[in-house]
Amino acid sequence: MTKKTISLAFIIVLLSFLGACESDKSTDNYKNLIQEFDKVDSRTLSDTMIVNRTFTISQDRDSLVIATPMRILNVGEKFLVVTENRSENFINVFSLPDLRFLYSFGTISNGPNPEEFQSVPIYFNVSGNELISYDGLSRQLRYIELNDTTISKTREVSLSYDGQMDPLNRVRRIRNDLYFADYGSSFENTDKEHIALKPGVEDSLFTFGRYPESELEGFERYGQFMKENVAKPDGSRFATFYFRYNALKIFASDGERIEAIKVNDSLIEDSLAQATNDILFRTTAAASDNYIYTVGYYTSRENVSTPDSSSTSFFEVWNWDGKPVFRASFDRFIDNFTVSEMHQKIYAYNKSNDDTIYEYNLPLELLR
Repeated sequence: MTKKTISLAFIIVLLSFLGACESDKSTDNYKNLIQEFDKVDSRTLSDTMIVNRTFTISQDRDSLVIATPMRILNVGEKFLVVTENRSENFINVFSLPDLRFLYSFGTISNGPNPEEFQSVPIYFNVSGNELISYDGLSRQLRYIELNDTTISKTREVSLSYDGQMDPLNRVRRIRNDLYFADYGSSFENTDKEHIALKPGVEDSLFTFGRYPESELEGFERYGQFMKENVAKPDGSRFATFYFRYNALKIFASDGERIEAIKVNDSLIEDSLAQATNDILFRTTAAASDNYIYTVGYYTSRENVSTPDSSSTSFFEVWNWDGKPVFRASFDRFIDNFTVSEMHQKIYAYNKSNDDTIYEYNLPLELLR
């Protein structure tokens, strides 16, 4: 498959989330998805979470404004990384816990230097002080070590498989020798949702998970059942949360399904969840060995894309058996976030106020 074809596939997959899959069979899709799932009740809401500190990014460096933030990551409890969609300096590094700006890097180029990329990376993972990016054009994992004043390129390793037709989406590090990615996203004829790969090895290890039964295929099916994925840092478990359904799955690192859960939520009527194909539940997550953290929306894609001053989102916490343990509304709409259990903080941003990082205190009940 050519690099141009892979790039086009990435665009199509993104479009499948943004605008496609307005299926008339959303009720049937919903019933097929939840029939094999266990049901759990959602958590009641705790007190609203209030911003503890606000950091204006642009004051720390001339012209540094996070114009289109894409990712926010806690790297080794020492660095906060905010990536954005721009042609250069698209990876911004701050110190933790003081959020002092350190440096930016990243340019679009085919050169050999660690700050040169063929395209703006979409997927990042973390291992210690290493920031690991995945480049869909070159099919390479790039391991970059962050320091207080500079970066260094440690290694670059291929991540692909024989006969690969689909781009790798949502690439997640499970261990150094094991990565999971979405599967069956476009051309490949399969009912499996995920594929397991070993860096530098051309043969895939195994596929796992199963798409709910439906009449959908390819891009349309992938868009309908798109999920946010996150791995437990110790490498033992992997969690997936459906964008369009109030449901999740937990897998072991060998692909065995441990839990499949449908959440009964008092904040949204079950009939509404069945009748509409427009609600987004969760699209972003973070994880520690203790908990899975998510942002809940429970509203339409339009409201998520263009929230108004009254919009809010919800901070959710789950254990690694997939059971909800905490939920509270943020005091504003939050698009994306990361968590530092060491510093007992949540760091988040809102795309409508894109040069600001919001710091929240982790709820006390999670720290006991």
